[in-house]
Amino acid sequence: MANLGELGYFLGVYLLIIAIGAAIGKAAKGRPGAGALFSALVGPFGWLIALVIKDLRPRCPDCKFVTPAGARKCGRCGASLALA
Repeated sequence: MANLGELGYFLGVYLLIIAIGAAIGKAAKGRPGAGALFSALVGPFGWLIALVIKDLRPRCPDCKFVTPAGARKCGRCGASLALA
């Protein structure tokens, strides 16, 4: 049976893997929950999954810059955005 020190070390590494997955998911696709979930389920392989999942954030049709939901104008190029 593992002692408490080994269990704490394992838990710390596991939480670090989940945090890294959340950071990758947020930075790459705006989906930190998905990155954390995939990392929790499959470990570091979840980082790769977080990088290839579909990006659901709204984008400007002209410059492809990520825009806030409900924005009327692109913050980068100033193009008018159709409200969906």
